[in-house]
Amino acid sequence: MKNILLIFCFLSASLNYGQRFTTAELNEIYANKEYAVITEKYKKVTDNLSRFELSKVGDAHFNIANYKEASMYYHKLFDFHSDNPPHYYFKYAQVLKANDEYELSDIMMDKYKNLSGSNYKKISAYKHLIERRAGAYSVNILPINSKYSDFASSIYKNNLIVSSSIDTNEIIHKMNNQVFLDLYEVPLESNATIGKSGVKIRGNVNSNYHESNAVYTKDGNTMYFTRSHFVKKGMLKKNNKEIKLAIYKANLKNGKWKVQGELSFSNENYSTGHPTIDKNEEYMYFSSDMPGGFGESDLYKVKMFADGTFGKPVNLGKGINTPGKEVFPFVSQNNILFFSSNHHMGIGGLDVFAVDLSNDENIEIINLAPPLNSVKDDFGYIENKEETKGFFSSNREGGMGDDDIYQFKLLEPLFKDCQINFNGFVINESNRKKLIGAKVVLTDTVTKMKETFITSDTSGFEKQLYCFQNTVINVSKEGFESKEIFVSFDKDVLGYEIPLKEIPVEFVQNETGDKIVFINPIYFDYGSSDIRSDAALELDKVVRIMNKYPEINIVGTSHTDSRGSTLSNLRLSQRRAKSTVGYIISKGISPDRIRAKGYGESRLTNSCISGIKCSEEKHQNNRRSEFVVSEKSPQFDNSKSKDLKVSKTLIKTDKDKEVKENVTSEYLDEKYHKVKKGDTLYSIARKFKTSLSIIKKMNGLKDNTISIGQKLITR
Repeated sequence: MKNILLIFCFLSASLNYGQRFTTAELNEIYANKEYAVITEKYKKVTDNLSRFELSKVGDAHFNIANYKEASMYYHKLFDFHSDNPPHYYFKYAQVLKANDEYELSDIMMDKYKNLSGSNYKKISAYKHLIERRAGAYSVNILPINSKYSDFASSIYKNNLIVSSSIDTNEIIHKMNNQVFLDLYEVPLESNATIGKSGVKIRGNVNSNYHESNAVYTKDGNTMYFTRSHFVKKGMLKKNNKEIKLAIYKANLKNGKWKVQGELSFSNENYSTGHPTIDKNEEYMYFSSDMPGGFGESDLYKVKMFADGTFGKPVNLGKGINTPGKEVFPFVSQNNILFFSSNHHMGIGGLDVFAVDLSNDENIEIINLAPPLNSVKDDFGYIENKEETKGFFSSNREGGMGDDDIYQFKLLEPLFKDCQINFNGFVINESNRKKLIGAKVVLTDTVTKMKETFITSDTSGFEKQLYCFQNTVINVSKEGFESKEIFVSFDKDVLGYEIPLKEIPVEFVQNETGDKIVFINPIYFDYGSSDIRSDAALELDKVVRIMNKYPEINIVGTSHTDSRGSTLSNLRLSQRRAKSTVGYIISKGISPDRIRAKGYGESRLTNSCISGIKCSEEKHQNNRRSEFVVSEKSPQFDNSKSKDLKVSKTLIKTDKDKEVKENVTSEYLDEKYHKVKKGDTLYSIARKFKTSLSIIKKMNGLKDNTISIGQKLITR
């Protein structure tokens, strides 16, 4: 994907600096989008980097799709700094997702939502919507691929038009340290390859610099393609070292293509590229970073006139475009727009999405799902005239090169031209009777529009939906457990029943709708996981309830306030959860009925996010533990866990700070280090791959002084 993320392209002289760049140098190089220069310079430099270096090196890797490396630098950034701007939480969440670290990605996305006001859902909230479409395509890699970057843009006279760096010159652009792309014609044969069967497009289309994404008019005599800006033969237009892209036109004359020049809406101050044309040749669609857009690059359409001129480009709007990248548009014969985005809810870096351009009233963005989409970058979707077969490109594992071309076959329709009727009612799970006064909220997952119903003895809820419209149903009633259901409809659904379970008096619901044991909140002192005397009284109530209801299992959850780094708070909450669970086990509750779960600062009960000044009382409200009743399921297998042991824990009184001992349990994954001669806090932090500040916070140290034989918590 390193060549194709290119909306910008540039050349610069090689830089010869020392081990690291100065802040001014790094800022200038990054501003010129010389990402490969940055990543190469810091290739073996990961320790002792400044906050600015961590962010810029991480961003450089992110911008050229080095998600594994980006995650490493972002991890260090968040480990040492807790007040990062909102967009860094989104970027970190994206690279974690691309590396299959979904749990931590959810935590980062929660933080992003709190800081930015975004309505993005967790992966767990939309992943099932993507998975329900899994298997709609069959996918196989083509043998035409080289070991270089290859992707297809169109089909022309039984040839696949391919952009490739297999046989270009030695000029390397500093964005990704790769050579530029050229355009090839490759026969659609089972044994064809770019290197052997493919030939460069004849004429003066290919140059020493960048050419890609060629599309053709129906008569086959006109080509539109992406190219670096030129001022004259062999010379590039430069704007502060940065070379922009433009859409060019070429005509076929005597079997060769002759370039006519840039299109009228191209401009040396911004890039235009990735052209595609609708079936009636009425509009050209393209990607651009021109001023006035919504993100890094947006999708546009422009009117095509019979005399070869063009109208004014029109942005496709906020429903399609996002703050991220929207690239590689393709409009099918039935007016479906396919494109790739790294900001719409997906499963990897760039995912392929589809939207029906004929349906202006109900815009639904569809993720094409696995196996077409992957955790890596997927892009360049095109169809042949059959509409059920086509090609796309990906840098997923198991390929033949950098980016590879894959063939697909559509196995089921993406859209259905229909509407459906949906209605139902809410019932009591125990007696199957209709519930009066239940609140039902139906939310469209795309438009975010809501409809609310209050049930009666004769009415429930009803709604007319488009087929495959995804809807979230939230149902609530006092004295009953709330329920959230994700539904995608492909047929009429009549008389849909939603059963609610009554909440026993010993239980209540918290702010997130979980059923919890009804006790006074269990709070912790700042930075501590010690159980206070007031907490012990409440934990005894949990023990009594678990003895009363031997069929229930419990998840002991713990939460922190927002002070400190996100990762250290997560670890602290895990220790607190294990302390409370250990106390309950020490009172005779079987370990296979209860487990611990720390959420860190991801579930604050108020607005006291990082950077917001709050009273100690408000912070205290966030330092809490709750006991969530688990659905009846196979018992937790804690009894067989090797990391469970019995030891001593401290219980502090509030008034006189006296300390007494109480037998409880803890987990061995909270590791310790006994200070030896020659040890320093810095060397211990390095050894256990953590930071000096985290070591000090976990052990309550006010300075760097330690003594031989001292026992320090390291995890």
